[in-house]
Amino acid sequence: MNDYYAPYYEEYKKRSAMLELVRPADEVYAFINEQLELHERYMKLMRENAPDEEYEKFDSPFWRDNVRKFVGEEFWQASHLEQYDYALRTNADVWCRMYEYYYDIFRAMLKCELEENDRIVNAPLVLDRQHFVESWDAANIRFLKYVADHNINKDEYWQNYAYHVYTKYYVEYCSYVNRTSPSKEMVKNREREGEIPSLDRIHYNNWAHEYALEIVNSQYTNSRDLAKGANSDGMIWDKSFIPKKEENIKWAAFNQYEFMADPRFVDLLERLAADKGVTLPEAYEIYKSGKYTPIIISGS
Repeated sequence: MNDYYAPYYEEYKKRSAMLELVRPADEVYAFINEQLELHERYMKLMRENAPDEEYEKFDSPFWRDNVRKFVGEEFWQASHLEQYDYALRTNADVWCRMYEYYYDIFRAMLKCELEENDRIVNAPLVLDRQHFVESWDAANIRFLKYVADHNINKDEYWQNYAYHVYTKYYVEYCSYVNRTSPSKEMVKNREREGEIPSLDRIHYNNWAHEYALEIVNSQYTNSRDLAKGANSDGMIWDKSFIPKKEENIKWAAFNQYEFMADPRFVDLLERLAADKGVTLPEAYEIYKSGKYTPIIISGS
């Protein structure tokens, strides 16, 4: 094999091996629904201002132990990245794993996180945007026209905006951590001290945070496109996206893999679909069965 392609092929083999450890979509949705039931119980306790001992009677939804048990220890160990040890954000390794391999679980976790934080509409990213809109007449006129055209009130718009901006933040944060290893200097510090210095943890987490913040600010806070606060079809952010029945499981499974797959894997499925004259979900099933051998480009 040409040395140029060797790293890509190794990454492809690693990705393929990880996909084999991913649980099927019907089990994924069953787990999501189970955790959402815990979330509803948690929210009920919050609304009732229940004492702390009531919270201790059941596991928190999507907590590390619950997720780790569901995905399995083999997957958990195989999916570990060195940078997870440096991320300070609570459950960062769970968020990043789910973003990469179980995007439906990632979305459900985000739904719960945002609903539990009932003050999110007063968070800085949202308030900064509100200030921008209110202080610039042209933006304010477009904002008023937008809410009128989509038949929503201002509170609905800003709640919707809050969900979108923080969804974008978490996506960018996890994306950064998954693809960015700690610096060589940080690795040396860890080897020298036998542990990760707290300052390096702070630095790495700040890098990820500031990267995500820069993407969010440039696209949401400072953008003049006020439609950033709503879905492309103008509907309020859908908080009921989790399927309650197990219909169209194959298609749902493919959508899940399609999102997290790198371009080389998508290209592979498209070639397979063309070769066999089948749909992309069917191509994925053939690929998963091991009955298809990809063409590997070799050097002359």
